[in-house]
Amino acid sequence: MHFSRDEKALSTSAQWKTSYQSVSGPFKGFLEVLVKLQRKLHDKELLDNCPIRTYMVTSRGGGSPGFRALNTLHDWGLEVDEAFCLGDLRKPEPGSPVIIAISAKLVFTEQNMSPGPAFSFALKAVNAKLRAHYPESQELFKVILIDDNRSDELNNAIREHNLENLTEIMSGEDLINNLKENNTHLYLSESEEMVTEALNNKIAAAVMKTPGEMAEVSESELRIAFDGDAVLFSNESERVYASEGLEAFYRNEREKVNDPMKEGPFKGFLQVLVKLQRKLHDKKLLDKKCPIRTYLVTSRGGGSPGFRALNTLRYWGLEIDEAFCLGGSEKGPILEMIKPHVFFDDQQHHIEAALTIGIVGCHVPNQ
Repeated sequence: MHFSRDEKALSTSAQWKTSYQSVSGPFKGFLEVLVKLQRKLHDKELLDNCPIRTYMVTSRGGGSPGFRALNTLHDWGLEVDEAFCLGDLRKPEPGSPVIIAISAKLVFTEQNMSPGPAFSFALKAVNAKLRAHYPESQELFKVILIDDNRSDELNNAIREHNLENLTEIMSGEDLINNLKENNTHLYLSESEEMVTEALNNKIAAAVMKTPGEMAEVSESELRIAFDGDAVLFSNESERVYASEGLEAFYRNEREKVNDPMKEGPFKGFLQVLVKLQRKLHDKKLLDKKCPIRTYLVTSRGGGSPGFRALNTLRYWGLEIDEAFCLGGSEKGPILEMIKPHVFFDDQQHHIEAALTIGIVGCHVPNQ
């Protein structure tokens, strides 16, 4: 008989000390009778060909945790035939999708269902890479299209562009509660009122603006650019600048250079992007081979303000692929160089600069 169990079934303890014996768990007695039968058979020289065989399969690693489990069995005068101390080697969790909710008219225009500003996001390409390396995982991008009409035209457009596996349609009724129930990571809309309500409910959200002429962007690599203050970080430093001026802002950043800033509305979205990146990095998809690339494009300079921004990301355990600390210079030239699919900023003039060069700009209303 093959008998598999975790250490919790045999022993229970809140301590991780190798020198103390654990309190017995509910299955210790069953193991005792199995071992007793085994020993009777062993006495008759039925050793390797004994008809009873026991196994311990535990998530404890091979160091002190695994040693303590085996030492406890030894103290009890019991043996198992084989012990597998697996540490973190266990079946991968299926995970949950990264949910992006978008107004349907931003993906397909209302006039003729032609591609809208959000259509170009390279989410299919990212999902293809993730499926190739993690076929059992559900940690993929999933797009919820917000549409009250549920029109045949929209369904036809989804099928025409082979987006059935990427998208689903949801009504705009009771929208905020539905976004929360779906654990939405990002909500994009043309309505500032709905975006503000989503932000007030701790959902990363922005008002998407459409360029007059779209710039050509990558079809195989998703590029997302973030502003820092009031987007990834809180607006605490911006409030100092607004109320006391530039000199007070620099003084504040020098004094607090080693103090991490509080999180802004988009920290959570960056977290899920970094999580997907790390999964792909584990499969040797590094640098330009990784289909997700993130950018920080901030008006902070390269001194204390810029250092504090990067130090905050480090404190959070997050990385960003490229950081541009512009010291007040215009963001347009940098955005034109990196060509992100979308750029998030809380300042309207930076959004306008992005639109001028064909980049989709998403305004994050300052809370």
